[in-house]
Amino acid sequence: MAAKEMFDYFTGTVSPDYNFTFPVVFHGDLAEHGFKTQEIHHGDDVSEERISYDDQSIFTLSLQWENLTESEAGDVIDWYYDAAKGNGIVRSFKISHADGHTYTARYDCEMERVRKNVAIFKTARIDFAILGVSPP
Repeated sequence: MAAKEMFDYFTGTVSPDYNFTFPVVFHGDLAEHGFKTQEIHHGDDVSEERISYDDQSIFTLSLQWENLTESEAGDVIDWYYDAAKGNGIVRSFKISHADGHTYTARYDCEMERVRKNVAIFKTARIDFAILGVSPP
């Protein structure tokens, strides 16, 4: 665990729409993307003005599973397409992160799954928008 984690930049908790934890364990590389709602405006005189709309940090987790079982591949698809679960990019749910915390997240991408052979699958890059820390 790093000295600072996403957890340190959220205040309070965010309840998920679907109050269950995503069942597929993250393995392989897990990228954490972060940004803030800020802009730089450049003037004609080469001046610039930096604007910060708020202090909230925005995080996305990205991963690509290389080796999924049929059951895991089914869960990834089911949690994306099932209207009661993720419903594409609309509904939120819990995900367990390697940092030891549980976050409220939702899919933030289109879905692509590849069959490598008869029983092994992989995915294209999957992005999860992290909405906040999930309540216990």
